Amino acid sequence: MSFDHSIDDTCPKCHKPVKLATVALHPTRSDIEHHNFKCADCGYVKTKVFALKSDRLPPEPAADTRRDFNRESFLKGPSMVRPLFANEDMPMIILLVEDSPGDIRLILESFTEANPRVHLYVTEDGAEAVAFLRREGDNAQAPRPELILLDLNMPKMGGREVLAVIKGDEKLKMIPTVILTTSAAEADVMESYKLQANCYLQKPVQLDVFEDMVKGINEFWLTNARLPQLTFVA
Repeated sequence: MSFDHSIDDTCPKCHKPVKLATVALHPTRSDIEHHNFKCADCGYVKTKVFALKSDRLPPEPAADTRRDFNRESFLKGPSMVRPLFANEDMPMIILLVEDSPGDIRLILESFTEANPRVHLYVTEDGAEAVAFLRREGDNAQAPRPELILLDLNMPKMGGREVLAVIKGDEKLKMIPTVILTTSAAEADVMESYKLQANCYLQKPVQLDVFEDMVKGINEFWLTNARLPQLTFVA
């Protein structure tokens, strides 16, 4: 499969048009490619991951409808947050609240291997996560996630504040929320459980252990556990 092409996209910071250039293919999967860009207007640098079902270019941007929202590419622009990876066969929706590009990519790739049914949506700060969950502004058609993976230390609104919002909202509090952070501080563990986190996980340093942890999240929360059916709850 050849990816010697560029793709039109929009800078998530200033929303100006940019071109994505291929940087690398996934090491084990021919249907995943990584692109990066540097915005000529604001200098913002970003890497994006595209999952392709066949030997073709990613789909062109379309109008924001519920069906169009669950697309195969991660295109984060002015309209709403979009999925990093999607499979149309009975999707399982996860919201990842994470500001580390490296961790985002690793979690995406681990879920890709463990469970191709996962639609992984990403918000890179706490305020954006709350807007997504409450379907505010351009997120009016955002799906209700079945699981939230929440980092603690983020810009604009930290994970503790986001967790307090989730568990204090009647429409959101039943969504299982897993803290996924580098912090090993006992105070963070205690505070997270006081705020009714469903689980606290420390990010491993070793790559293979990190991948195994994500696969364990899939096995427990998405395979064995029975989750409340909240996908289409208003």
